[in-house]
Amino acid sequence: MIKVLTWLWRAPECRTQYTADHVNTWADMVRRNLTMDHTIACVTDMPEGIAPGIEIIPLPQDFVDVRIPTWGENAPQCLRRLAMYAPDAADRFGDRFVSMDLDVIICGALDPLFDVPDDFKIYKGTSRKRPYNGSMQLITAGARPKVYTEFSPCLLYTTEVHDDPLFVDPAGRITINLTTTSVPRHITPTPTLSTLRI
Repeated sequence: MIKVLTWLWRAPECRTQYTADHVNTWADMVRRNLTMDHTIACVTDMPEGIAPGIEIIPLPQDFVDVRIPTWGENAPQCLRRLAMYAPDAADRFGDRFVSMDLDVIICGALDPLFDVPDDFKIYKGTSRKRPYNGSMQLITAGARPKVYTEFSPCLLYTTEVHDDPLFVDPAGRITINLTTTSVPRHITPTPTLSTLRI
């Protein structure tokens, strides 16, 4: 069984404010478009109003105070999501899970994306400067622990930072190679997933 999760946290400084209604709508889209056995969860510090049947996972506090220097003050700071790569991620998220951004529109079957043997998949980025897009990631818990264990906030100042900083290459300590796999255009904004080997 796979757990499909999204994230919702208080961020009053951000330009867009999401609510429990957005989570409930997202969960309905997932249910309509995924037939394989699954559960749905929200990682949040705002559980009020989230529909029954959506598991509430307490929001990790890892790297919560780390600011991405190239992002403006009104941009979300998503480094807390690095907790998905912690060696003990299964304790929090389950053995196999998909993390999806809340601002997606799902308009087709998700099974072909999730019913795969890979221990990790991520959306391919939109340019060479942004090779990864963290808006959707399929992870077998524990598959890439170095992303968490070797992350250091100082790397954000010494390494090129992409739109999604989850995969900062810390001076060669993590090697990233991509193999592109075509998938249907069911989830916006990007049409392909990539396998990340670390």
